[in-house]
Amino acid sequence: MKRSVTFSILLALSAVANAAIVDDVRNAALDNKCLETVVSDLIQAQGLENAANIVAAAYLVLTELDAQQKALGCTGAIGQAAILAGADPNEVLEATAAGEGGGPLSAPAGLGGPGVIGGVLASPS
Repeated sequence: MKRSVTFSILLALSAVANAAIVDDVRNAALDNKCLETVVSDLIQAQGLENAANIVAAAYLVLTELDAQQKALGCTGAIGQAAILAGADPNEVLEATAAGEGGGPLSAPAGLGGPGVIGGVLASPS
């Protein structure tokens, strides 16, 4: 059951995340960078218009590289990093809800209660 849910989530995130962005995120993470740093760097380089795709790609890559990210001591605060880089909290919430929650107001794991991403209250659109 867990694998089918994970597969469904990956399909949903894949549809959102541009393949080139996924490759950029994956390659940077494989160079021993934390995904939260990768997200911030890519948003700064590619602009806010790509923030939601970058966040979705980072969560997709996190499912692949979770053990590696933990070994590096990464926090996994992808949503928080995106918001701190200037991304719209509502867009970040939408990009993460399918992969980390189960509903439109769920926050990424470890980032607070429902509707809270990195300490920033995100109201539904």
